[in-house]
Amino acid sequence: MKKLTLVIKHNNEDRELHLHADTMNEMIKKIIEWQTMDVGDKEYYKKKGKLQSELDSGWYYIEK
Repeated sequence: MKKLTLVIKHNNEDRELHLHADTMNEMIKKIIEWQTMDVGDKEYYKKKGKLQSELDSGWYYIEK
């Protein structure tokens, strides 16, 4: 069983993320892995005309 559990809930939408890890460094890596928008997601939201609103939602990890 993992030592740490993290639950992230989006206040404005029906989104929830549950992650488990043994260390905080592992947890941070998982957040980045799970919440980085991949090329397929970007294309999907672009076709729907929602790419910018999805990026602005705060739900995704965006490296700056």
